[in-house]
Formats: sequence, C-alpha cells, structure tokens
Amino acid sequence: MTTARCLGCTLLGVEGLAVEVQVDIRGGLPGLDIVGLPDRAVSEAARRVRAAVGNSGFRLPARRITVNLAPADLPKQGAALDLPIAAALLVAAGCVPRQRVDGVGFWGQLSLDGAVRPVPGALPAALALRSSGLAAMVTALADVPAAALSGLDVHGLATLRDLASGQSSQPGGGPEIIAASPPDPGFVESERSFLAVRGQPGASRALLIAAAGEHSTVFFGPPGIGKTLLARAVHALLPPLDRHEALEAAAINSAGGLLFGTFVGGPHAPGPVRPVRTPSTSSGWRAIFGGGQPPRAGEITLAHRGVLVLDELHLYRPEVLSGLAAVMENGSITVRYRGRDLRLPARAQVVGTSNLCACGRTGAVAGGCVCSRAARRAFWRRLSGPLLDRIDLQVEMSDVPACELGLHAARAGPAQGEGRDGLSGARAAVADARARQAARYGPGVTNARADEDVFRSSLKIDQAGLDLLAHAQAALGLSARAYYRTLRVAATAADLGSAGGAVNADHVAEALAYRSRLRPDL
Repeated sequence: MTTARCLGCTLLGVEGLAVEVQVDIRGGLPGLDIVGLPDRAVSEAARRVRAAVGNSGFRLPARRITVNLAPADLPKQGAALDLPIAAALLVAAGCVPRQRVDGVGFWGQLSLDGAVRPVPGALPAALALRSSGLAAMVTALADVPAAALSGLDVHGLATLRDLASGQSSQPGGGPEIIAASPPDPGFVESERSFLAVRGQPGASRALLIAAAGEHSTVFFGPPGIGKTLLARAVHALLPPLDRHEALEAAAINSAGGLLFGTFVGGPHAPGPVRPVRTPSTSSGWRAIFGGGQPPRAGEITLAHRGVLVLDELHLYRPEVLSGLAAVMENGSITVRYRGRDLRLPARAQVVGTSNLCACGRTGAVAGGCVCSRAARRAFWRRLSGPLLDRIDLQVEMSDVPACELGLHAARAGPAQGEGRDGLSGARAAVADARARQAARYGPGVTNARADEDVFRSSLKIDQAGLDLLAHAQAALGLSARAYYRTLRVAATAADLGSAGGAVNADHVAEALAYRSRLRPDL
C-alpha cells in the first residue's frame, strides 16, 4: 500500500476553501475512484487525470487507486482539483519526489495531453491556501498574475511533465494590484457621463453627496433629462479602492472569471477603480443576487465595494425590487447549496433612475401624462415603500432649458465645472469628505455604512437642526429608518462644507429635500 497527499482548493460561491487530496494505491482490480462529495466535473477528473498522466510519459500501477477529498462533508466543484489529484497520484506512484509537493498548494485543470489550463478563481484559491499556512502555490501560467496578488510565491506550470522535472516559471511578481493594462471601460464611461451632464444643479449636488457618503440614490423624472448620465457619473467620483478592498473585489471577480483590468485606473485615477455593474432590466433574481447549482455571484456581488446602476428601476421584476431592499440592509446574500449556507458579499452602492409614472410624461414641461389613476397606483406599488425607505436620496429632476444645452453652456452645480477641472474638483471634494468620515468611524467607513451606535455617538448637530428634523418627521410621516437615514445624509452635506462636519439646520433641510419628493396625484 502506498499513500500520498497534497493540498488543493475548491470554490463555494466566491470563497476558496482548502481541500486535502489523499491518494491510496493498493492491490485489487485496477481502477481510480474519487470520493468526498465531488460534483460531476470533479468525478470526471478520474478520466482526465489518467489520460494526462499517460500522455505525459508516466505509467500508473495497475492497482486499485482511491482519491479522497477531505473534508469529506464539503462539496467539491469545478475542474481545479485536476492538478492536485495528479500531483498526489504521481507522488504515490513514485514518479515525483514527495518533498516537491510538501508545503505547496495546487490549482489547475488538465488537458488530455497533460497541459495545465487556467481555471477561474485562482485568487480566492490562493488566499485560502495562504490561510492554511502555505507559502507557495503551483498553477497554470495564465493564472500566475492573479494568484500572486495573494502574496504567495506562485509558480506556473505549462505541462504536467514540468512538475516531475522540477521546471516552472519564476514566482509571480508579488502582490501588486495595479498592472500595466488599459483602463476599465466602465470607468471611462462613467467619466464621459460626468462630463456630458448639462444643467441640473440640484441633481448635481445630490450626485456629489451620494459619492461622498456612499448613499443609495434614485433620480426621478421624465425621459431624456440626464438621469442615466448622473447615475453613471457617481462612479467617476468615488475614491480608489484601498489595498484590502481591492483584494476583496479582485477575488470576487477572479471567481467569476472576469479580467483584472477592472481594477486598473486610467491616467486620471490614482489607484484601483471600484467595480461598476449595469444589469439589464430583464435580469431575474439569480442574475442580480446570485445562486444556482453550483452557486455563482450575481450582479450585486460583482459590484461589491463599487456601484450597482439600475437604470429604469421601475422596469425590473417585482421579486428583484423586493429582494433589493433586504440586501441593501444586510450588505450580503445567503444562498443554500447542498446543505450549507453560503454568504455572498453585496456591499454595493445602489444608484437608479426611474420615471414618475408609467408613460413617463409626469414632470415634463409639456406634461401630457396619459396614465389612469389605476395605472399610477400600480406603478408606485412596484417601487415599494420598504425599498424607497432605504433610498437615501430621492432626487426629482425636470427638463433642462435650451439655453443650457449648447456646446459652450456653462455648467451649474458643485459637482460640475469646465471639463476635467470640474471632475478633479469634485473628486477632491469627495476625497476630503470621506477623509473626515474615516477619521470618525475608521478606514473605509462612510456615513451611509457606519454602525448606528457609532454614528449617533459621533454626530454633532445643533438644536435648530434637531427641531427641524422633529417637525419634519411629524409632518412627512418619516419612519424611524428614514429619520436616521436623513441624519446620515445631513452629516454628509456637513462633511462637504466648511463647518468641520458639524450638522446645522441648513444641512438637515437639504437632506429633507431629498425625502419630501412629491408623488403624482394618486
């Protein structure tokens, strides 16, 4: 009897989990069995590994081979266990020295000819292997840059034969997240959107507050007035990801097989840019929130630490809108998979647009709404109270006068200026406001995300501001949640001002203006 073991990894959702691959070779009818809750792709590894080993010039003993994937109660999925299974098998068969796999993690898929192929999820796998105490990892050449972000010494293999000969690429370059590649198209588009906005000083101010405090926002109004441009422009004002945030976001995108260019800024971005996702209105529950067999990340998880733009919010499916309220509150999604609860992170800033009625003419200068009262009621039932209660900024917009639409029209609003100077000024204002929030709550924590007790203990507000908010709560029927969400918006308005973060009645009045949106007559 001959045994060997090495470490591999499997993905559950967006999280990597270390797997010990144990191989036992003993007398009996020749065969190769894989046990330990494998899915179909893992079970088929028996045939892939046999062919890859044989075509790489090795001979397996004609004996009974059992591969156990431990822990046995952990579901294993995907083809990334091919390489660790092959490595342990070659050690047990005496083809590879045992010390070559000791203290090393493996991640990769095998072709029938023995070539090592990349698999989505190299970064979360590397992070899991590092957490298990390993210092080195072997993977496909194409996965080396992604896995190297974990800080492990990552070596790339071209073929299985290289493992036996001890030949591999040099360790993969260290944990740098910013690489020399073109800027993310989503980031470029958000910059263009900001620069294309004309007029709308009130909405531009709301844009600045949304970016500074990470507030959920919906721009309301008739078609063609710039709602979509403003919603996309929020992303252009956000500060770059810090090291921890970038690694977290990169791991999620690695699990989804997305390119790492997402985290590379352009010439005007000082660091890794935040992800931005704009799903279609036809997207269902699973596309937005994730799940499935095996579970995959949805759009809101792919937008983690960034922006989820929901253009034409009123057109999304009812189950998506109802689920959005709960996810915005929790910042994560829990899905069930083979008896286990999997948590998918979903801390994304939700920014949407919507008409004020089904036909879209409410709020237009020319008017002309053709909706019946029943149609209006049905429209507002889709945008449920629980969802709107969690939207910090509900911004009504109107048509832009023709005099503000010319090529040389001056732009209005604190978030705008002339060309990139205005964009740079807005980014600087957002960065200063976020620095004040970080000083109060800790790195990366904003007014919208701060713990309730921490927020209340650090809030500085004068008596006039409190009196105004109390009067507004009674007059507008604000819920307890809306009361505190209004305070958070007021705190962001104060952080953007020159009062050192102290909230006064003017800041409260501005925050209330985004809560007292006038619905059409129902």
